[in-house]
Amino acid sequence: MKSKKNRNPTIKKDTKRIIFFVGMSRSGNHAVINWILRQFACKFTFRNCVKRSWKRQHKLVKLLNDKNTLISFENHELPSIVAGIKECKKSFRFNFKTILLLRDPLNWLSSLIKFKKEEPNLEAEINVRLKRQKSYMREYLGITSFLPNKIVINYNKWVDDVEYRKQIFNGLMTWIPESRFSDESMQNVSSPGHSSFDQTKYDGQAQKMDVFNRYRYLSEVSDMVKLDEEVMELAVQIFKNCKPRIYNNLESLRSVTQSILD
Repeated sequence: MKSKKNRNPTIKKDTKRIIFFVGMSRSGNHAVINWILRQFACKFTFRNCVKRSWKRQHKLVKLLNDKNTLISFENHELPSIVAGIKECKKSFRFNFKTILLLRDPLNWLSSLIKFKKEEPNLEAEINVRLKRQKSYMREYLGITSFLPNKIVINYNKWVDDVEYRKQIFNGLMTWIPESRFSDESMQNVSSPGHSSFDQTKYDGQAQKMDVFNRYRYLSEVSDMVKLDEEVMELAVQIFKNCKPRIYNNLESLRSVTQSILD
């Protein structure tokens, strides 16, 4: 009599493990990635900010050469990432997770504008980035479902709440048993990826950075920013009860944005 197939087989030793990490730049990507990598006792290779040509076969071979890999995508369209994962599956056997990181829109925009303030055509770029951020927010909430095997991370909660970080760790541990919880990196400022406002000034004491109040800078560049109603509605759903306490309801958020941007 034939034995039944194991419907939940353990990962074979020769199977690659890949994390596809997705976030908009200036969302705290490097801080969260460094924290994630510190959770694993096994070695992970970090491939930073891959370009849109990453799906080409010769690039995939180089990207996925190691057994455990974390690949970071900044500002990519979600369907493009999914298409790339499908291309990977044609050439490699691997087990994977996708991680989607979101930072609240006002603080994210402040950091983005501060970082890029000397660049030409910034206002047009901000509009493009806002549309992409909106698509990430829809994906976070499950309105769309492009990313398979998805873990979502709320940057604001991740910074502020150790219990939330433990929840994320527990989700990773079920996939990679060679893990142990660590907050060692929480005081580090990543380089590359340093703060738009403080650079690496607070390296070693990163939690002194005022990451929840960057949005006040928008009053200096208000002509560049236009938040539509959908962004605000999505933000309230995602960041309600998170620091800063400006997302608890739509009326409160409208009032704050009006006082800053008008």
